[in-house]
Amino acid sequence: MTAGFNYYRALRTDIPYVETLRSKKIAVPVLTIAGRYGVGEKLLAAVVKEAGDVQGVIAENAGHFVAEEDPEFFSEQVERSFNRSHGRDKPSHDGI
Repeated sequence: MTAGFNYYRALRTDIPYVETLRSKKIAVPVLTIAGRYGVGEKLLAAVVKEAGDVQGVIAENAGHFVAEEDPEFFSEQVERSFNRSHGRDKPSHDGI
């Protein structure tokens, strides 16, 4: 429980650091994966404001925990995003 409470205790000390990032956008490709019965399109809408290269997908048959609720969809989307950001057209199964 201590670790959980410490997360919230640290918020006050995190504020000055977060303020230094306010004017900066995320410089790497970002993938949002949300469940239709979770936050849906709201996650993508929030992240688009903070990053330049954002791709969002919705798992139609999932809620908040997409990786657990639809692991095949989740894995496929992560692999597609990775391949897209590394200039690959096709899925790679070569262990890289």
